[in-house]
Amino acid sequence: ESDFVAGGLDHTDISSESSTYATNLSFSSPESDFVAGGLDHADLSTRAMDMLTGTEEGRSNLAYSLSFSSPEADFSSLGLTDEQRMMLDSVEQVMATNTSSISDVTIEEAFAASDDARVITELTPPFKIKSVNSAWVSLCGFTAEESMGKHLGILQGDRTDANELERLTAQILAGVPSEAKLVNYTKEGREFRNNLKISFVVDELTKERVAVMGTLREVAA
Repeated sequence: ESDFVAGGLDHTDISSESSTYATNLSFSSPESDFVAGGLDHADLSTRAMDMLTGTEEGRSNLAYSLSFSSPEADFSSLGLTDEQRMMLDSVEQVMATNTSSISDVTIEEAFAASDDARVITELTPPFKIKSVNSAWVSLCGFTAEESMGKHLGILQGDRTDANELERLTAQILAGVPSEAKLVNYTKEGREFRNNLKISFVVDELTKERVAVMGTLREVAA
């Protein structure tokens, strides 16, 4: 039953479309060809783009359509364009680098006293800073007043890895907690290596994610 249960197919569909299916089967795994049966080329492009640009409905629709039963299961039978393959690669990279040990935090937890340097930003690009704690001020050199409304570009410089920043952005927009090691710069221009963990701040009443929290920890080069 693995080929049809998630596809939303009825007996008429299977019978009338059998010749079409025959030309599109990949046989790459038992479940590969039908588990994502609601996707066509336009769906994939729109849903993947929605996911990567942070549209909540897009993320939900894409997640509902995917089976993840095998790496190739959801898309191998589609004739993808180069653009669509690039978007799929981005989604797969986000999935592959998921840091499951990082969990969401409540608003109370996010603003609790901590020796870790913490910065709270908006949920969407350009991720403007909403709050920083005293440990962040001590590490980065910017006061809370100087930081408010700015984005984290104030900590970036020549040796900050742009590819890692793009990866982190894609993961945040996909709703995936993440972690990276970055070269950052203090207000005075001192370079430091930063182990950055990204988690989401959740409103306990609505259960919705309302902000992003970055936890910075200076590590040896």
